Amino acid sequence: MVELFTLDWRLSEIAEYARWFAAPHTGTDDDHTALEGLYVESRQVTAPGRSGPR
Repeated sequence: MVELFTLDWRLSEIAEYARWFAAPHTGTDDDHTALEGLYVESRQVTAPGRSGPR
């Protein structure tokens, strides 16, 4: 159950980043932070069973 919750959380985060980048953006510091967050979340989903950011 915990693994499903974690997966749901990560996929929700990725969906938020997708909405962010679907809207107009200009390369601000917030955009760079969001892109790094997207990288972190996507690595978490593709490497199940590993804990912590990579």
